[in-house]
Amino acid sequence: IASLIDSVSNKHHQSLREKALRNMEAVRDALRDETLIPHLPEIVSALWVRSLAVGNTAGATGATLHVDITRGKRIDDNIFQDELNLIVENSFNIHQQGDRLVFKDEENPQARLLANARNDRLFGKGSEMEGVDFRQLTGEIKYVIGDTSGHQYRTVVLSRHWADNPWESVDEADRPEGWKERIPLLILPEPPKKGAADLGVWLKNHLQRKRNAVRFLLPSEGSPNVYYDKNLVLMARAVCLADSWKTSSPEYRTLKTKYQSELRACLKKRFDRFAVLDIWDYTEPTRCEFHIIPHKAEGPAIPDAVDSYVREQLFIPEDFEEMVEAAAENSDSVAKLLDELQEPRPNQQDCVPWIGETRIKEKLERLCAGGKVAIDLRGKDYLQRYSGETEDKAWGRVKGKLGTGKHLQETKLLLPQNVPQTGGVVPVPVPSGVTSVASGGQTTLPGFDGATPPTSVPVDTTGGGTTDPTASVNGNGAPAPSSTDASGADSIFGDGANVTTHSTPATSSLNLLAKLEGWGVDNFSQVTRATLTVTALTGAKLSELIKKLPPDGLTYSLEIEKED
Repeated sequence: IASLIDSVSNKHHQSLREKALRNMEAVRDALRDETLIPHLPEIVSALWVRSLAVGNTAGATGATLHVDITRGKRIDDNIFQDELNLIVENSFNIHQQGDRLVFKDEENPQARLLANARNDRLFGKGSEMEGVDFRQLTGEIKYVIGDTSGHQYRTVVLSRHWADNPWESVDEADRPEGWKERIPLLILPEPPKKGAADLGVWLKNHLQRKRNAVRFLLPSEGSPNVYYDKNLVLMARAVCLADSWKTSSPEYRTLKTKYQSELRACLKKRFDRFAVLDIWDYTEPTRCEFHIIPHKAEGPAIPDAVDSYVREQLFIPEDFEEMVEAAAENSDSVAKLLDELQEPRPNQQDCVPWIGETRIKEKLERLCAGGKVAIDLRGKDYLQRYSGETEDKAWGRVKGKLGTGKHLQETKLLLPQNVPQTGGVVPVPVPSGVTSVASGGQTTLPGFDGATPPTSVPVDTTGGGTTDPTASVNGNGAPAPSSTDASGADSIFGDGANVTTHSTPATSSLNLLAKLEGWGVDNFSQVTRATLTVTALTGAKLSELIKKLPPDGLTYSLEIEKED
């Protein structure tokens, strides 16, 4: 029939014949299995001839083509329809007009897009587009799950060879060294075949740190690897091709949006479970135990849904408090505690789920406000609940005080009794021209011109009369009154009990202990007041001195002179 048509054909007919032949070759290239299309030449030929008709009669219905190719042997209806669908899907000049198919000179953008997307050679090894489809699929998964909570999580899509080479195609920023303080949410392309056993082996082989900080996002049970799911890969390829062709034809911009929306709709519902480490066994990782739980969320809501479940259902405050108190007993730094919480607990103990650095620091401050621990802020400040102070009031002082980064390495956790307590003191009135300084400066007393160091450290008591400018405060925080008895010795007793004043020039601490013994001051002696003057101190030595002061039942006043 071709020679007869050639004798009366015009340029349109000749062009249509060439396109029909090209479409037939495109179908063969895309499928590469001619057993699926045994009637390909007959169907394409019949459709080409019927497309030469003019007006509304051009083309043919599926039933007409079915009759056209039937010879002496019946062709099953379902088999024919499947074959016809494959031909139409992989051709790019066949158009649908109502219930009729027709060959046209202009290309069908959607048919062309899908035909090329089904061609594995375009995306195969050695081609210009090798791996583009997988990268597009990875990007769409990451976009769908995402992190809508201010970069609190690090969403990482593992490669298709996740069990053996998980970081193969993962960006540098998404690898363990780039997680920093974010909570890693690792997305597996397929469900682990052996469940917790496979996840335990993976943690041991592919993650050296922060094993307890990881959360796994798993596809629905029984689903194939997303990188080998033909439907998902086809849509990813269609998005890639439409994006590269959209500048030449606006139809492809619309097709890109269409297939991208369909792809994202499929991915939103695919990852419906998450896994968190429960019990760790390094020697036999197949015996590790995980919490594998449905999160009942879709798309961008998944990270927050997982986080809420971990904080509210899996995080046990008593276990966390136990670890904090153990760290306080050892005077560990906050940084060390944070590192330990991101690692599994040894000896098959239940792990404390990692909930992020910000929330852990907040819980530490809460424990401090509750009087469970004290916090030494780099030797500059001490956080502790005062005696008689409400927890809410203590929380107002403590919250937000913990720093970040290297500051946490210098911030120590302590038991409460290890930190000096004070409820504040009432300032002692000082006569004009008189100062009392215990610091790296000097002490000036009445009659002392400041040119030479003090020759004695006065230790006296008061009971009325004048107030010593170097006086401490008594147990209730008020200045002690001063008085002198008939013998010239100061007294604070209403019944006239006598006290003796002793003093010594500046000397070493060892000599001071000897002086106390010489003055008859033993463990049971009642010392009504003591004033200690120290010169040439550094801030570190002053902090160390204050730390060693006995905390129980005593209060202290402090006035220093610091060089600017």
